[in-house]
Amino acid sequence: MPSKKKQYRVFIASPSDLAQERRAFKEIIDELNDGFAAGADTTLVPLAWEETFSTVGRRSQSVINDLVDQCDCFVLVLHRRWGQKAPDSNYSSYTEEEFYRALERFQKTGEPRIFIFLKNIDSAFMADPGEQLKKVLAFRRQLEETRQVLYRTFNDSVSFSQELNEHLKALIKGKLPAIGSARNIVMLPLLAIERVEKAEGEAERLRKEAEALRERAEAKDLQITKTALFLADKAAKAAHDGRIEEARQNFAIATDGTNNLDVLSLAAEFHFRIGELNRAEELLKHSLSISGPDEVTNYTAAAYGTLGLIYQNRDDLDMAETMHRKALEIQQLLGDQEPMVSLFSNLRLLLEKRGEFEKAEEINDKAIEVNKQLGRKIVSKQVTVALAIPDNDPIGLSSSIAIAPSGTLQGISIEVDISHTWVGDLQLMLMSPSGQKVLLHDRQGNSGDDLLSTYSLVSVPALEILIGNEIKGDWVLVVRDLSALDVGKLNKWSLELSYH
Repeated sequence: MPSKKKQYRVFIASPSDLAQERRAFKEIIDELNDGFAAGADTTLVPLAWEETFSTVGRRSQSVINDLVDQCDCFVLVLHRRWGQKAPDSNYSSYTEEEFYRALERFQKTGEPRIFIFLKNIDSAFMADPGEQLKKVLAFRRQLEETRQVLYRTFNDSVSFSQELNEHLKALIKGKLPAIGSARNIVMLPLLAIERVEKAEGEAERLRKEAEALRERAEAKDLQITKTALFLADKAAKAAHDGRIEEARQNFAIATDGTNNLDVLSLAAEFHFRIGELNRAEELLKHSLSISGPDEVTNYTAAAYGTLGLIYQNRDDLDMAETMHRKALEIQQLLGDQEPMVSLFSNLRLLLEKRGEFEKAEEINDKAIEVNKQLGRKIVSKQVTVALAIPDNDPIGLSSSIAIAPSGTLQGISIEVDISHTWVGDLQLMLMSPSGQKVLLHDRQGNSGDDLLSTYSLVSVPALEILIGNEIKGDWVLVVRDLSALDVGKLNKWSLELSYH
């Protein structure tokens, strides 16, 4: 007798400004039913996807509520609108009512699984939100604060389709990540934060001087600059505390109409580190247009260096190389060797990815020379492990590298080579000889195969807590597979340390 197919009923709730995403919802379900879901002996049943559910005037909410009560998976998608007003409800919109109805059932029974997808909002709208958007922004902050449900951001209908596809695959395979995990802390460069704080104080001093001289127009401009600096500083602190939505919204207001390079640079760094590459690129290009693209300053060098990383993330290696070399050229003219080490490292990784190993070796030699000029030494070590990672085991697999020299850590790079059929299962943590722990990879990558990655101070700012520590002793890499079914192994990993 043929086995009975498992069935998941998937409900979508969204306001009227997401018609493309509603169509994409149905298309993705159809594609999965024809392929992945069919292979897993599963059927996905879409509920409430028809555009009429989001565009008609008054509707029978009891019909919608019945569908919410039947669903196994509830998908909420929000952009700038909060939804149709609900005069016959205790909620401010029907969309809100549907969400809380699903959430109440989930809290009582564990069903339905709830996915929330938040479309990224242009900073200009966030800086001056209307009534509907204010409610959306408040809801986003509440989601982050309570961490009761899974939520992700996306840019357009294409990236929404990708996110929905991965989440529904994870639902079918029983691989949804745990809810209520730790906050995603974003550490921004201390030097950049200090510059903002210093500039804020200077702007206030100049504003008072201008007021004393009755130069009201200048005083007003300085007050605007001071406010932008204050909000950027506030945003940086929120990011460090894991309040990413608050930070995002404060940076949107801070950068709206400002030409202050400290504000723009810090905001660009924030958006880069949370993966919002388009916004980071936009801010960096704006800052270059202000400072001058050929100016020999730390601002221009840093902007080109971060643009290089953005293009590297997109696999636009030619453009990435152009940006890295431009940044290097400026740093060489400035005579600032410290940033050159990271730039050489990024350029070396790019060339290796392109298969230009001789050029990569030449760049590496230059990095070693700069480290010598800075009075640093380098120790590197690689271990071949070739061991299976325990499946669905929070203890995981530990591998150590013993470092013999003694010294104070100045720079660090970790390379890993892992074979795995679902990298979204994996969590990687590095533990220093002193026992300090840094999370390198936390279940990113969804259903992608294999993890071949390099982690450095640029890609994992949390590694900064290790700088200044003793390097001698055992450095331990812990690899955990936190979901069942898909398996893999740690092939090898390496550690490179620069030290005094």
